[in-house]
Amino acid sequence: MAEQQTTQQEQQKLQKGKSYITVVGKAKVTDTTFSGEKTSNSSDYFYKRLNLGIETAEGNIVYGEQMGGNSPSKNYKIKVRTKPVDGKQGERVEIDWADRLNESIVESIGDFDVFKVGLIREGDEPAEGAEDKRKLVVKKFLSSYDAHDYIQQHLKDGMMIMAKGKYVFRKNQEDDKKVFQIKDIFLSKSEEGFANFVQTVVIDSDSISKDAVKASKETGEIVISAMAVDYVSKINNKPVGKNMTFNLPITVRINKENPEITATILDKLFKVKKGKVREITIEGQIFEGFEQQQVSKKDVKMSKDVQELIAMGLYSEEEAMEKMTVRGNKVSKLVFTRPFILKDKDDATKIKMDFSDDKYVPEDLIVVIPEDEDTSDMGEEIDLNKMAEEKSNDQGDAWLKGLGLGN
Repeated sequence: MAEQQTTQQEQQKLQKGKSYITVVGKAKVTDTTFSGEKTSNSSDYFYKRLNLGIETAEGNIVYGEQMGGNSPSKNYKIKVRTKPVDGKQGERVEIDWADRLNESIVESIGDFDVFKVGLIREGDEPAEGAEDKRKLVVKKFLSSYDAHDYIQQHLKDGMMIMAKGKYVFRKNQEDDKKVFQIKDIFLSKSEEGFANFVQTVVIDSDSISKDAVKASKETGEIVISAMAVDYVSKINNKPVGKNMTFNLPITVRINKENPEITATILDKLFKVKKGKVREITIEGQIFEGFEQQQVSKKDVKMSKDVQELIAMGLYSEEEAMEKMTVRGNKVSKLVFTRPFILKDKDDATKIKMDFSDDKYVPEDLIVVIPEDEDTSDMGEEIDLNKMAEEKSNDQGDAWLKGLGLGN
């Protein structure tokens, strides 16, 4: 089954790109954060699931998940790579479920294929006000099934943490959904939260629409109709076994002081000629929650009592103004900040943007799934995405110039 699926992926044109997510903030631990051991309603597959909220700022909580397990009747092996040796890529190996906690085996596996958790530090806590120089204790796991209990033991509500992982995508009849799949969790010394992404997307000539430009006159943002590529095992319980595109809107904020800068960004990065497809990797910020709207000073009258508190130094004017922050609309968006750059593999002295206009043609974006496709010999496959979804229920340039973005 695995060899057949690998062959199918090699034959298809669409390929998955980069996806790196980093979220720093306060852990939001509730009675639904840890599932404990569960069993699928349709098989003997057992699993554990982490559903963790991370508050990066007031009103902004990014949720991520981990999910792993096995089936006694199928006894799935864990497919990983060993650590690189002498600069050479590690070997692909399959680990028996029963051997997953063997420390010598775990240590032989490359960092990319292990789950790392660092939620405690060595030694006693430092004195109040002193810098914490204690070494972080990092525990490694081959399955998030085992990481679940360790995280539950050491993670406390309000802890400042860093979670790293990637986006995975789920497709159903209604819409496409992105999910932050957590791989590593560490304590963080950062005082400020943030949520950043690096993501490879695919765009074409329709990615900047006239409707999006028209809407930007009011919002100050242009939404790019981008797509991400990910593997799809099933859609509505029907086997697929192919890479497909998923809708992934990207928001570009208009530089109000210098809109020509935004025009250049749109023209150079996101405007694609008819008949062309561009693959590009970008960086940006993740916003999940509610927009915070600050009332202007000219619209606020400080009472005499508050003015006296400011005069006594008990409040600054800025602190008083923060009390006027109003919760706005609920948002879920990825905001572009810059293109991703990397070292040229053909010339180590050069740095370039990670993009291509020649990798795909428009027809490659259409993945046909024949109704009579024979999938009987693919074998039974546990659909983690479907199971996680079930559990989640418990919770031309003329128009550019017209906008003032043209040259």
